[in-house]
Amino acid sequence: MNRIKTWREGMSDGEAKDLAYWERNMLALRYADGWYFDDIEDNTYLADGYPVARYEGWRRVLSLDGGKMTFHVPDDFDVGNLPQISRNWDGHTTEEKWRRICQFREVRFAYDETVHSDR
Repeated sequence: MNRIKTWREGMSDGEAKDLAYWERNMLALRYADGWYFDDIEDNTYLADGYPVARYEGWRRVLSLDGGKMTFHVPDDFDVGNLPQISRNWDGHTTEEKWRRICQFREVRFAYDETVHSDR
């Protein structure tokens, strides 16, 4: 059975990091439309000839807003009654995903033009 995770006094840095990921995953689960397995492989192969998963252990993807935002979660993350769907990622980058959220909520960020010369 799953346990609800919460902050507690004396947590290690690793435990706090795991909690932050769990909280992110739970928020994404709340607003997800569905989930799918990311079947895209890395360009490397195991000795037996099978391709290596791009995100080993993190192939389960929660899809929000029709694939405009996606979040990889651990393969064993319980998604409850969230329906499994066909892969619907729209090709966004991680930065594009966060920009969409910021634009939706009218959050403004400054960008370093030396790093983001395409802006």
